[in-house]
Amino acid sequence: MTFRQIIGVLWQRRLLIVAVILVAMVTSAAYLALQVKSYSSTVDVRTSRAVTNGSSGGEFTGLQVDFDPTTLTSPKLLQKVATATGSTETDIAKSITFVLQENTVTNTLVITAVGPTPTQAQERANTMVKVYTAYLQSQIDNALQTLITRQAATNALAVQYQQETNANLRNSIAAANLNNALADLGTLNTQIQSIKNVGSPLTALTDAPLGTSVGPGTAIVLAIALAAGLIAGIGLALLRDQFDNRLRGEYEIEHLTGLPSLGELSFDTTLRRKHDSLPAAHGEQTQLSEGLRSLRTSIQVLLPRNNAVIVMTSVDPGDGKTFVTANIALAWARTGKKVIVVDGDLRRPTLSTYFDEAAEGLGLSDVLRGATNPKSPQVVDQIKRYLSDTKFTGLRVLPAGFEASDPADLLATASLKEIIEALRACADIIVFDSPPAMGLIDASLLAEYADGVVVIASVNRTDRSSLATTVDLLKQNGAVTLGVVANRSRRRLPKTYAPYYIQAKSQRHIARVAARTTPSRAVDDDAIPTAALASDDVPGITASSSAKPRKSTSRRVVAPQDEDSSK
Repeated sequence: MTFRQIIGVLWQRRLLIVAVILVAMVTSAAYLALQVKSYSSTVDVRTSRAVTNGSSGGEFTGLQVDFDPTTLTSPKLLQKVATATGSTETDIAKSITFVLQENTVTNTLVITAVGPTPTQAQERANTMVKVYTAYLQSQIDNALQTLITRQAATNALAVQYQQETNANLRNSIAAANLNNALADLGTLNTQIQSIKNVGSPLTALTDAPLGTSVGPGTAIVLAIALAAGLIAGIGLALLRDQFDNRLRGEYEIEHLTGLPSLGELSFDTTLRRKHDSLPAAHGEQTQLSEGLRSLRTSIQVLLPRNNAVIVMTSVDPGDGKTFVTANIALAWARTGKKVIVVDGDLRRPTLSTYFDEAAEGLGLSDVLRGATNPKSPQVVDQIKRYLSDTKFTGLRVLPAGFEASDPADLLATASLKEIIEALRACADIIVFDSPPAMGLIDASLLAEYADGVVVIASVNRTDRSSLATTVDLLKQNGAVTLGVVANRSRRRLPKTYAPYYIQAKSQRHIARVAARTTPSRAVDDDAIPTAALASDDVPGITASSSAKPRKSTSRRVVAPQDEDSSK
């Protein structure tokens, strides 16, 4: 898939992408609304060298002490913090964390407290530092008290040994004990002095600040949701496109079928509102009417100049074949040609939707039943009798006739060829509306004696494989398939074409006003009486000497309709 095709797919699936983005944004907004906001405050504290050394060995001045940093989150300390801050022990246990940054000289504790408000987070952090400091100080005080107690006991022994020595200078045991007691007393005095020189066990490097919001902010969450929704939407659109086997546009037709695209008919939503099933009947220069003219020209190039027979079929029911058949026949009639449109769909005839009573009554099926001798003049006369004039000049209809129980067998009779030849003698263009070709043989039977078949497919509706199968079946049955028409396209002409359509409507309005004020020159609403609108659509209308003929600007982008609505 090329980059241009990817962009086209994304544009076509833009609503899906927008929907995914909206879901992501709404989900993130709900998450933000339901999320309980919390704030964190962090403080760095440095332990003294004595505490640092004691935390690794578990000893301080030869005594066992508890300087382990994990004591910071022990239940006994957390209970004190909870009591001091008016919180529960469970909340404090969840909110207090620390990180130990070890150093060769002193360690640093990074204490973080979380709270529902900035002030509470700050209070919890500062309280935790105070409680932990008090705990370490209590360990040091307990060690000092132990040493003082030992000092008093050792001093009492030294006094006792001194008295014994003084009483008997030759008492070597007393003298030795006295020396040992004095040595122990010196050690104890040194230890006590070391403890007194420790100072504060913890030093706060910074005061705990007010708490800041935990987690990403609202703007960041929404931005992430937007990016995630966009990426997910694009991925989903491309994935759905890979599994969607529907026809996307006329650019796929030649690759799928090996046939050229005869036109792309855009979907015109105004026709249903206007209850207008024959837009080709008007002289309006809209995207729809220009497309029908373009399709008419594309088909006409491929047909014989005179007495051509064309069969219109489709891939599936409801693809718009009857709509296109009726309008393309009318478009030919507007050029001055004699046109016969035949309702060849003997199973479900619907031309009466477009031509009312002219498409009802005796018709093709009745001729086929009664044509025991196809070459007899009576058959030709019968066909002429069954042809119904419409309100459009040059256009006649041959109805389907009464319902046939065996339409395929009826069309397979040898008389069909002679009937078609008789029709050729009655008109310049004969257009057959036939049933869908993929599941029925009718279109192939009609195409056997026609100059070509046109297949109608619906954009974003017709399955690609079904389109290819339909074309292959027609080829296998010997039909000359001229090409495929892509109906119901959503593609629009560039905005630069708008002035042409606006100008055409304005000029047509001026022409009608002039016609009403000039009785000697009647003007038909379907005609184009000005030089600026002169074209081959209306015979006998020529440009005035003061104006130059306008070059044709029709393009092969046209309007599709919801034809076969009755089906």
